[in-house]
Amino acid sequence: MVSRARRRAAGILLTTALLAGCTTSVDRGPTEPPLNDNGDPASIVIEDPWIKATDEMMTGAFGTLRNDTDRDVHAVSATSPLTDRVEIHEILSQGTTPVMSEMPDGFLIPAGGTYVLEPGGAHVMLMMLAAPIEAGEDVEITLHFEDGTSLTWEAPARTYSGAGEAYMGDEGATEEP
Repeated sequence: MVSRARRRAAGILLTTALLAGCTTSVDRGPTEPPLNDNGDPASIVIEDPWIKATDEMMTGAFGTLRNDTDRDVHAVSATSPLTDRVEIHEILSQGTTPVMSEMPDGFLIPAGGTYVLEPGGAHVMLMMLAAPIEAGEDVEITLHFEDGTSLTWEAPARTYSGAGEAYMGDEGATEEP
């Protein structure tokens, strides 16, 4: 005859074995989305942001902007605490020489898509820097959108030899960022 304790232990083992074969999913709820400067959930995020380390008076900031909304988002300007002069630039061909030019109308980040800021392409340009930006330093940048929202991020400075583009300065001289 099987003892009551043995039957109970066998029942516990059988129940445990049956439950182990079942799977359940636990709803942990939504993860907290990143927040924009207004404290609202961010609809635009930046991936792999960085800025070119420099001892010159200007430099470029880069990364991939991702639009998680169902509408195009229009970036119209940028700012940084490092300088009062921040512009959105693109690279245009002038003969065989790539030349940076301001994008006064900004750019669109397509609904559900991305917009790449990269050397040799569109980028955020910090100009009239008062001090060098050392490799490893973090630089704050804010991108402002037509709807009044903005996105602020920290861009780590990296050493980069440049994409060979020139910038047509106010006096007509070209400079490489």
